[in-house]
Amino acid sequence: MENQFIVELSKIGFLIAGIWALIQFWSANEFKKAQYLSELWRKFYTTEKFVEIFDILDSDNEDLQELENIKSKDIFSYLAFLEEIVIFRKTNIFHIYKISDENLINLFQYHFYNVYRKNSKKRDLFWKKIEEDLNTNHSSWKFQKEFALECEKSILNK
Repeated sequence: MENQFIVELSKIGFLIAGIWALIQFWSANEFKKAQYLSELWRKFYTTEKFVEIFDILDSDNEDLQELENIKSKDIFSYLAFLEEIVIFRKTNIFHIYKISDENLINLFQYHFYNVYRKNSKKRDLFWKKIEEDLNTNHSSWKFQKEFALECEKSILNK
């Protein structure tokens, strides 16, 4: 009888330990995702050229001279930054370590919208500059364009 009690107590102990391990795993994973998101945001606002490009594309001013002064390599760096954001995007339930669309959209929706969805002369010049300089085709930015659609939906539903 005493052995049975010890076995049952051990089962309960293992169950509690398993639940505690899952809670710790979930908590650490959420913290890691917050760190990724924080690092992405910090990279944006500490990179002067990224902020400058974003401000130019986001403004309603249709003066193209500011964008003319931006170098193609800075535009590619900005696009690489957007790609980095998309890499951290959770696209299925098995990506437990990646960031949800909701969190990414909250911080970066206008970054993608201005580059891919917003119709403006500045956006057209943005793409024209890199296509002319390096003969690239922006259709290679497929995942960014897909995420930009989600961002547009969020913006239009506000």
